[in-house]
Amino acid sequence: MSNWTALRLGDHATTYAGGTPDRSRPEFFGGVIPWVKSTEVNLGKIYHTEETLSDLGLRCSAAKWIPEQTVLVALYGATAAQIGFLKIRATANQAVLAIVPDTQLDSTFLFYALTAAKAKILFQAQGSGQPNLNKQIIDSLLLDTPPLPEQRKIARILTTLDNLIEKTEALIAKYQAIKQGMMHDLFTRGVDEHGHLRPPYEEAPELYKQSELGWIPKEWACVRCTEVCREIVVGIVIQPAKYYQSEGVPVLRSANVRETGIVGTDLVFMSDESNRLLAKSMLRTGDVVTVRTGYPGTSCVVSPEYDGSNCVDIIISRPGPKVRSQFLATWINSDSGKNQVLRKQGGLAQQHFNVGELKDLLLVLPSLDEQAVIESVLHTQKSEIQTGERHRDKLHLLKTGLMQDLFTGKVRMKVDEAEEVTRV
Repeated sequence: MSNWTALRLGDHATTYAGGTPDRSRPEFFGGVIPWVKSTEVNLGKIYHTEETLSDLGLRCSAAKWIPEQTVLVALYGATAAQIGFLKIRATANQAVLAIVPDTQLDSTFLFYALTAAKAKILFQAQGSGQPNLNKQIIDSLLLDTPPLPEQRKIARILTTLDNLIEKTEALIAKYQAIKQGMMHDLFTRGVDEHGHLRPPYEEAPELYKQSELGWIPKEWACVRCTEVCREIVVGIVIQPAKYYQSEGVPVLRSANVRETGIVGTDLVFMSDESNRLLAKSMLRTGDVVTVRTGYPGTSCVVSPEYDGSNCVDIIISRPGPKVRSQFLATWINSDSGKNQVLRKQGGLAQQHFNVGELKDLLLVLPSLDEQAVIESVLHTQKSEIQTGERHRDKLHLLKTGLMQDLFTGKVRMKVDEAEEVTRV
């Protein structure tokens, strides 16, 4: 980094905060002028805003126009030091600082440099004794900066990675939408003996019957979870932390349960003795685990690698011979399942799903063979989503590593070599 220079940001950029019109004057809001709040500045690119100002609101407040391609920093509270990049011409409130660089700084490079320096920015704020950031702290930041051509190369590389991440996330969203549509069709129409979707009720009403869940194929039953599960119990709920230790038997918590399966990060552990003592909540392959609090209803099947593990504050369903584990988990995650879960919450601020509510949950029950076909079709969609998610996660890791290399100097990387990273 011998050709890099430490620049004081305030010497090479104009910085200014915005303002908020009088909230008691509705005529100041709802116009066509985008207005950024600090909660929208979140390490990303801003293409639209939740609220807008009128021309009158802009004139009667401290809000100012901010040009497109401007870096934004959130100044206050929980969002302090979050970095955003404005992709539209807009205004902002007083908790957002705009940074408009001079000709020695590339604005896109500055966005990534400040994103990489977030911890440093927060440290300087704490060191100054200020609970929040302000213009003076941002102006005093020293940034190691290469010559402008290299800034632009770095910006181009990281922008390419961000574009790839955005495209991958759009593809994931597309697959998820396809899966949701497919789930709706499969859980309302099912498949015939040839493996094809049955015609909808409107086209062939003779194939359907009325149930508590609406029209379902005549061959199906409508049952409650308790009717098809050998047991539905809850994991450890009383002082679970007293059993935790640094190693031993894995203990799953709500954060480990995703629709796509169990996530083995941030696990806690308990001893074999404690696990035997708490055998009621010991997990077995094929059990269905369901989140109670946070994202209630989120469910997945316990895979063989977690056989014998334990769990905290999670509902455990042990399917009987009439229902397949994956079919049950997928049903609970479906729109029909989620809608029942939400109705049982009754609009409570703290959503909490209990054993009795899961026992009472209605589900459709095709034959085991038809359940297997439905699982197979949805597994294909699930695999496409998981492939996309793995690719997105790989890109995020590449970006994180590249930013560390480029902005900390821990590993000196030639920019021409770094450009190869974008060819993934």
